Amino acid sequence: MSAISNDDEIRKDLIQKLTHELPVLRVRLGASQADIAERIGISRQTYNSIETQKREMNWTIFVALVAVFQNNQETRRMLNSIEGFERKIGNVMSVREQTERI
Repeated sequence: MSAISNDDEIRKDLIQKLTHELPVLRVRLGASQADIAERIGISRQTYNSIETQKREMNWTIFVALVAVFQNNQETRRMLNSIEGFERKIGNVMSVREQTERI
C-alpha cells in the first residue's frame, strides 16, 4: 500500500472517530450547532448533517473542527483521549509534508 492510500485510510479513520465524538465535544464546549458551524464557516444544517452522521465531513472541515476543539482545555483532553488520535494526525501531517517535498 502506498503512503498516500494509507494516508487516505488514516484520514477516514480520524474523520469517523471525530464524527462519533462530535455531540459530546460540542456540549462539553458549551456551544450550539450554530455556534460551531459559524466558527468553522459552514451552515448549521451542514454541521447538523455531519453530527448526525447523515453526511460525511471532508478533511477541511475535520481540520477546522480539530482547531476549535484544541483551543479548549477540556475538549483538547477529550480529543487526546481518543485512541490513536494524536499519533494518527501526526502521521498524516508528516506524510503530506514528505510527499510535498518530492
